[in-house]
Amino acid sequence: MDFIGKYSTFSKVFYLTILGLTIPYYVLLYGASGHQFNPPTEDIISMTIVIIAFLTLITFLRFKEKSGLGFKLMKVLVTITLLATTYGGLRILIYMTQFDYGDNIGFFIPVLSYIIPLLFTFSTIVILLGLFKKSV
Repeated sequence: MDFIGKYSTFSKVFYLTILGLTIPYYVLLYGASGHQFNPPTEDIISMTIVIIAFLTLITFLRFKEKSGLGFKLMKVLVTITLLATTYGGLRILIYMTQFDYGDNIGFFIPVLSYIIPLLFTFSTIVILLGLFKKSV
């Protein structure tokens, strides 16, 4: 079995799970901070991309066997959102590697903070490569 086919299901499930948890987690943390809910423009753009990416991939997977112009446009939209979320995943990974956890933190939290963005970026790349894989 090829590399993309082997990790395709895991990648789709992991990608959609992370995207699906991102919005409630962001709203929960922002609300818990005690400030008025007035997110910056960058956060609004990022959350819009997350919602669009989540919905387009679900729609694409649901109508995967279709063909025609609408399917090709959906494939282009999924590709754009995958590229945007890959960029976001890499930005988060870079931020996590530069974050100072302090002296009192254990081993588990930093490792988990690195693994999740790495797996997310890996998943987006696998899904992106799977979009353009030729069917046999």
